[in-house]
Amino acid sequence: MATPENTGPWVKILVFIQVVLLAWVFNPWTEDPGVAATAILTVELLVIVFWLLPVFLYQALVKRHPVRESFSRAAKSLIEAFTYF
Repeated sequence: MATPENTGPWVKILVFIQVVLLAWVFNPWTEDPGVAATAILTVELLVIVFWLLPVFLYQALVKRHPVRESFSRAAKSLIEAFTYF
C-alpha cells in the first residue's frame, strides 16, 4: 500500500470542527440547533469550494479529462484525504 501524502493539519482540523458541530446539534441543552446545522453546512460548502472545485478544474482544464472523470478524481481525492487518519 502506498503511503498517503502529508496533507498537513487541515484535514484533521476540518474533521474536528465537523464532529464538534455535530455534537452541538444533538446536545439536548442547545437552544437553537439550527445555528449548528448552518455552521455544518457552511464548513461543507467551504470544503467544496476550496478542495473539490480546484481539483476538478485542474483535472478538467489542465489535464483535459472528461467532466465525469474529473469530478470522480476530485471526489476520490477528498475521500482519500478524510480516510487518511
